[in-house]
Amino acid sequence: MHHFYRFLEKAVPSSSSRVTMKRLLIDRFLYTPLFLIVYLYCVSVFESRSFDLDHQRILGVYKIAVKMNWKALTIVQYINIKYVPQEYRVLVGNVISLAWNCFIAMKRKT
Repeated sequence: MHHFYRFLEKAVPSSSSRVTMKRLLIDRFLYTPLFLIVYLYCVSVFESRSFDLDHQRILGVYKIAVKMNWKALTIVQYINIKYVPQEYRVLVGNVISLAWNCFIAMKRKT
């Protein structure tokens, strides 16, 4: 995550207009969907499940997770990007991720 926030700083410099919204859109529509699919597949591998058997389940959970992430965490990311200094963004993200990972785990169980 640290590298992603550094990338955001370089990709959208503070001098540009609407910097927070641009960074938020990159986070929400590029980083989040890619990260979630990789995360779900890694969890599946770590659980020693067959890719073929778990593929449909992962896609089902993925759709729910992306929608919930966009609904629940967009405001959190906005605050994180807008008000939290860069050196603390990963810490804030990790604290929020703990609760988010619990949600994902509960969705995977069903």
